[in-house]
Amino acid sequence: MKPATTYTSPASNPDSGLFFGTFPQKTPHTDFSETISVSTSRPCSNIYTFTGKERDEETGYGYFGARYMDYELMTMWLSVDPLSDKYPSISPYAYCAWNPVKLVDPDGRELADFYDRQGNYLGNDGKIDGKVYMLKEDFQANTEDTRINWGGTLDPKHVDQIIASSDEITMNSDIGMLSRLLYAEFRGQSGNEQRVCADIVLNRVDDSKFPNTLEEVITQKHQFSSLNENDKNRKYFENPSATLDNSSNIEAWRNCVSSAISVSNGYSRGISCNATLYYSPRSMKPKGSAPQWNFKLLQEVYPQGVNSNNIRCFKYK
Repeated sequence: MKPATTYTSPASNPDSGLFFGTFPQKTPHTDFSETISVSTSRPCSNIYTFTGKERDEETGYGYFGARYMDYELMTMWLSVDPLSDKYPSISPYAYCAWNPVKLVDPDGRELADFYDRQGNYLGNDGKIDGKVYMLKEDFQANTEDTRINWGGTLDPKHVDQIIASSDEITMNSDIGMLSRLLYAEFRGQSGNEQRVCADIVLNRVDDSKFPNTLEEVITQKHQFSSLNENDKNRKYFENPSATLDNSSNIEAWRNCVSSAISVSNGYSRGISCNATLYYSPRSMKPKGSAPQWNFKLLQEVYPQGVNSNNIRCFKYK
């Protein structure tokens, strides 16, 4: 249960029908919005409670803009999520993907994430719509300003300012595709290992032995196991937003986007010791075996911060 939340709002005097100022109303509620009790110093009819949304006095439903919520019936939406096609693994009636401690859903839709050009996560808009924004070249976040909830859900006025100063990263752009690949291949690895592998992918684009565009490098057959047709991890590449139904995946996705941005913009470029090949001993079948490469043509390299039990890296001699 959340701590008692104090809402201060103009409340009508039931005797005169006039506004007589503001006073605090304390409404402890569960994470899913069920009201525990209401305490106030004066009689009032404050209808703006859980997440500051209006509660209909006749039905008790909460109005969030896109949908109504039933606060008592397992706290679920009363109509289908307008973005439900993007999240087939989540009930279209679920509030915050059944995880209101970690997520917010201010209008019944879904979570845009914001990053600077170094890949630092700046926060989100509280909507889970799978969008990603990156600051334009001429802008830098003033993260020392403590009035802004950096790294968390940002105030709508700050969201508007950041969007106006940012470009959206589409999922089919180079950074979007690299983010998706890292999410499918390396979401369980450290941030440094993710960046090393992203650097290896970009090395291939610059190497005449491989295709010369990022899309062709990523989609080249038999290069990335997670992209194989029947691989269980393929879904993380094809539609990452559909997998963001728990806090672990959300954090992993954000880390992968951060790594992709950092490497793509040159801030972590060149950290892979010029490697163009890698494999994970843990994911090989049988476990610990090596791929059928001609290792006589290859030289193993050891990028800093990479555990060779997780990833082994190679370059051509």
